[in-house]
Amino acid sequence: SDSRVSRGELWRMLANRIMYSHFYKALYVFMTVLALITIVMSFMQTCPTPVFIFLESVVNLTLILEVGMRFLATRRAFFSARSNQLDVVLVLGCLILYGMLLHDAQTCDPSKRDDAQRREALLDSVLLIIRNALQLARIATMLRKYALSL
Repeated sequence: SDSRVSRGELWRMLANRIMYSHFYKALYVFMTVLALITIVMSFMQTCPTPVFIFLESVVNLTLILEVGMRFLATRRAFFSARSNQLDVVLVLGCLILYGMLLHDAQTCDPSKRDDAQRREALLDSVLLIIRNALQLARIATMLRKYALSL
């Protein structure tokens, strides 16, 4: 019998090890802090700045990698959990929001704030708040699971 482990199984094992590591928990805290910073920045700035876009890029990339890692670890069982289904919707929403922010960064003129720009900025802020509220709920759930496993 062949006792070698397939490449797919190696990826799954690696993803599982990361998911149950202290690094993973620190990643959640990091994502939360960055998400909160971006919320505050969105209310303080008239137009998205390069720093804001960079932080949003990090938050979105981290979220995509985190959900992807959980998918690798659980494969077929991933979509059986409602929280994972919600996360996929959340990732898609984040990508749409990110595209909107990139568009706003190119078209926003702080010297002339018309009604359309104000509506766009308000929509961006509302979507950021919804995304971050969902993310905080995910983190609270994860921390509760972690506390129970101690």
